Amino acid sequence: MLGTPLKLRKVIDRSIEQLDDRSAKILISRYGLYGEEVKTLASLGDIYNLTRERVRQIEDYSINSLKETIDQEEARLILELIHNYLNKIGNIRREELLVSDLRTLFGVKYGESIFGSELELLAKVMGEPEIVDGDEEWHNVWHNDKKAYRLAGSVIEYLLKFKDQDFQRFLESAISKFDLPETIIINYLSASKHFGVGPLGDLGSRHWPHVHPKTVRDKSFLILRKSGAPLHFKEIANLVNKLDKKKAHPATVHNELIKDPRFVLVGRGTYSLKEHLKS
Repeated sequence: MLGTPLKLRKVIDRSIEQLDDRSAKILISRYGLYGEEVKTLASLGDIYNLTRERVRQIEDYSINSLKETIDQEEARLILELIHNYLNKIGNIRREELLVSDLRTLFGVKYGESIFGSELELLAKVMGEPEIVDGDEEWHNVWHNDKKAYRLAGSVIEYLLKFKDQDFQRFLESAISKFDLPETIIINYLSASKHFGVGPLGDLGSRHWPHVHPKTVRDKSFLILRKSGAPLHFKEIANLVNKLDKKKAHPATVHNELIKDPRFVLVGRGTYSLKEHLKS
C-alpha cells in the first residue's frame, strides 16, 4: 500500500552485484546511482578507453542482465504502487513531481535525486512506465497510458490557443471541453514548459503578460490589477521593483503609465486601470 517504505535500493543492489565490475561502474555512472555524478557516454569512454558506442553497448548489456536477475516479485510490487499513483492523477506526471511525490509516499529518507535515479533505472529495466525525455516544449514525463499522454498534449495546446487570458475562465472551459477534473487538467499543464506561475501567483501560459511580465508596462498593469485600487506611480514603481532584480526608476514607470491607454490618471500622480473604472 502507498506510504509503505519500499526496499527499492536493495532490489537494485542485488541485481547490480551480479554484474562484472566494469559494467556495474558504468551503469552506476550512467544513472547517477548512490549519489554518483551522471556521466555521458563520451566521458565514460575517456575513463575506460572505449568508444561511445562500446559504452552504450555495455549499458544495454547491463540493463538486459538486470532484467534477468532483478527480483521480479519485489519489482512488480513497486511498479504496482507507481501505476496506482499514476492512475489517480491522470496517468501522466512530470518527472520531478513524480519523484518528489513517490519519495514521500514510499517513506524514502535519502536524497530526492538519488531516489529518482533508482526509479528511472527500475522503469528502464522493467520497461514500464514509459519515460519521455523532455524537449523545448515538454519537461521529462512518465506515463502509463498513451491516450492520456496525447490528451495532455491537447489540454496544453488548448491553453496556448486560449484567447481570453484568464486562467479561471480557461479552467471552466477546459473542464467542460475535456470532461476532466481541475486537478488533472493542472497536472497535465505542469508537463509543459509553456505553463507557468506568475510573480504574484497567477497561473497560465507563459506568454500571458501577468504570468511572465517582460516590460515595465506589463508589470505595472499586474500590480494595479492585483491591488484593485488606484496607486501613486511611485508606489507602483516600488512594487514593480520587488518583482525582479531589474530595477525601474519611478520616472520611467510614470512615463510608461502616461503612454498606455490601459492606465487612467485619477489624481495627482495616481493611476487606476481603465477596466476598474468601468466596473
